[in-house]
Amino acid sequence: MIQSLLIANRGEIACRIIRTALAAAMLTLTTSCASAQTLGVEDRSVQVGELKRTYTQVVPAACKVANANCAVVFGFHGGGVPGVSGKQFDRQTGLGNAALERGFIAIMPDGRSLNWNDGRPEVREKADDVGFVKAMIADLTAQKLAFDPKRMFATGMSNGGHMSFRLACEMPDIFAGVAPVVASLGTVLSQQCKPKTAISILNIVGDADPLTPFEGGQIGLKNKASRGQGLSSDASMAFWLKANGCKTTPSTTRFDNDKSDKTSVVIDRYSGCKDGKTMERYVVVGGGHIWPGEFPKGFIQAISGTPTKEFKATEVILDFFGIPKVKAK
Repeated sequence: MIQSLLIANRGEIACRIIRTALAAAMLTLTTSCASAQTLGVEDRSVQVGELKRTYTQVVPAACKVANANCAVVFGFHGGGVPGVSGKQFDRQTGLGNAALERGFIAIMPDGRSLNWNDGRPEVREKADDVGFVKAMIADLTAQKLAFDPKRMFATGMSNGGHMSFRLACEMPDIFAGVAPVVASLGTVLSQQCKPKTAISILNIVGDADPLTPFEGGQIGLKNKASRGQGLSSDASMAFWLKANGCKTTPSTTRFDNDKSDKTSVVIDRYSGCKDGKTMERYVVVGGGHIWPGEFPKGFIQAISGTPTKEFKATEVILDFFGIPKVKAK
């Protein structure tokens, strides 16, 4: 007799389908569904100091074949809101499904106490999140997955975007590129950041963001405790243009494909960066503190501002990382 599953994630749904099929054939399934190997979705943990840290990993079958050289994308959730997690970030962005479709490894970790230690003193949990990232990379190697260490990338939303900036500062020799979304370079981090090498950067921001102001300043709700100070979007880009040795005059394009959403997009692309690196910025004109392609409702939209229908951030980010739209086998 087949028992019903209680947790509705992709892995368990896959196992439910498998169990039903096997029952019809009068077979018995005894294996656990926790890892959901048919979909490559697995919950894993690593030890970082005295803390057990957890993350969700999505590995297409092709990335388990020798010499596949798959890219790896870390996705960091936003912070300070109940319910945020690696799985929540996956639901928000579709990064796991994209990994299965495009054939890369997606790593979606869980922050400590709903936050990332991203370099802002006001947000800082004492957890060693840079050490956590290094431990997850070591775990990829221990699993003998077929990934390319030169194609390691990071993205994140809000607090997770700030964490991506911290990795650009401290691990540019490991990460080929980062794509922070609705996040600026923190003021304190900018004073400490001394990247050893150039790194590709895509920054997606909204110029009407009520939580991470486009013009810089206090981050977070105005009537709540400050979550630190951030540079303006222009100052953030100027910092990285200098660090990467890029030309400071961009090639700029604009588009407004959907007049109904009250937003448009300005794209700045910078060339001439060191070591063949690239820099881009997408400014959602009229856009708020929202992952482009997501459409929150109610309270979340009320505090976050206006969403955009102009593009999907996940697709733009993966294209920037050079991960092609090829169906994973």
